Amino acid sequence: IDAINNNIESNLKILYAAKDEISADVSISRTLTNISLSASIILQIILSIWIFKSITKSISAMRNGLLELANNHDFTRRFESKNKDEISNACDAMNSLMESVQGSIKGISNSSGVVNDVAKNILDASGQMATAAMNTAESASSVSAAVEQLTVSISHVSSRSIDASEESKLTGNEAIGGGQVITEAIDN
Repeated sequence: IDAINNNIESNLKILYAAKDEISADVSISRTLTNISLSASIILQIILSIWIFKSITKSISAMRNGLLELANNHDFTRRFESKNKDEISNACDAMNSLMESVQGSIKGISNSSGVVNDVAKNILDASGQMATAAMNTAESASSVSAAVEQLTVSISHVSSRSIDASEESKLTGNEAIGGGQVITEAIDN
């Protein structure tokens, strides 16, 4: 019986020692798990902050560029697209749109130059018409009383031609001014 009791006591000592060793191993495992979990959470927070800043920086740059475009009407400005993401794709699309608008403005400018030239020609032609009408009126006034009725009609035509000439001059000057405004807008 003493041998059995000694054997039981020996087994209990071994059991308690193994229990203490297992408890120490479990404690170390828990500590390592907590450290790994904490490091993982910290890494996720850092990555989230980095991604957030990257996205907000790109969006903020695009917003500021659009506000500058709205305020300055500078269609020569282009958006930077450093990354290959959706925001960069939007910047590329905006650049294409602004290039198209800039081309349209150049086309309008060229057309306004043609309109300006035509307006100058109309202005010159109307001046010549006014001069011719005045000459006709002067010639008609020297004709005898028998053609006085014709002279009155020609005088009316002459005064209307002068009015038309003045209106044409005003229109021509407005067209020239419009052409200059468009040219200045494109040059800026």
